[in-house]
Parts: sequence; structure tokens; C-alpha cells
Amino acid sequence: MSQLADMRTRFTDEDELFLKSLGERLRVLRNRMDISQHNLATDSNVSKNQIGRIERAEISVSIVDLKNIAKALGFQNVGDFFNASLEDDSSE
Repeated sequence: MSQLADMRTRFTDEDELFLKSLGERLRVLRNRMDISQHNLATDSNVSKNQIGRIERAEISVSIVDLKNIAKALGFQNVGDFFNASLEDDSSE
């Protein structure tokens, strides 16, 4: 069994759902801001590979990396990242 598979077995169904929600939130906000994974990686000091894996809910993310990602997306803090609306504003 791979190290990742070993790591993932400790996640509950609730954890898996949270990681999927987090990944989707990151992908939606990043795309809405027209920021590539490459540019986000550069600005947040989190690897492009890791950002992709977070978006696909393949790994958990450290709170420090999440803080850096949120700041690179222009949020003041992680709370603002989670409070940002995912609704499409283009229909107004």
C-alpha cells in the first residue's frame, strides 16, 4: 500500500467531504479570479502539484499552506477564504 493510501485511510467520510468541499472552493475561487495553478503556486509558495492535489481532494492541506493560498488569492485571512461566496456574480 502506498504512503498516500495509508494516509487517506485515517480520514472519515466527513473528512473526505470536507476535503472535497475545500478543493472545489479553491478551484472555483481561483478560476473566478483567473489565476492559474502555476501563478497561485508562485504567489503562495505552495507547489503547483500540491495545489492540484488539494483541488482534487487527494491530500490534506496544512493550515499554513492554506493561509498562504488564501493570501495569494487576495483574502486577508483563511476565514475570508471560507466566507467568500461561490455564487456566480456574472448573472447580475
